[in-house]
Amino acid sequence: MAGVGEEIEAGLGAGVVGRTTDGRRLFLLDRRGWVRAGAEDGGRIREVIRPVPGGGRIVVELDPGVFAGWPDGAGKQTVTAVRVETDPAGGHPPPVAGQAPAGPGPGDSRAGTVVVDPVTFSETVRDLLELVT
Repeated sequence: MAGVGEEIEAGLGAGVVGRTTDGRRLFLLDRRGWVRAGAEDGGRIREVIRPVPGGGRIVVELDPGVFAGWPDGAGKQTVTAVRVETDPAGGHPPPVAGQAPAGPGPGDSRAGTVVVDPVTFSETVRDLLELVT
């Protein structure tokens, strides 16, 4: 299993950061377990998120962002970043000042980190490469 680190983010983003896609492709990721972030000011969605088994998530940032109800309305989307992070809604919450970071379980040396298993990594790379094809 591979732990979170710059290597994982670089591997996931390789070949997709800086490339473009269209809004319809983003909406198709829903079928593969991806979730669109909430609409921001102006009704744009600027992130798509894949939950990671065991906690955490993979986040893809987009520019300029798709309109929530109109995937073609904003034109081409550029993938600006791919990152792995703890899931603030569950999974492994960020540490609280003065407390040890939460982790996968008692005694686990990976406490406070996200672990991306090989299957999730592979499926995510496949999804991202299809996104920008």
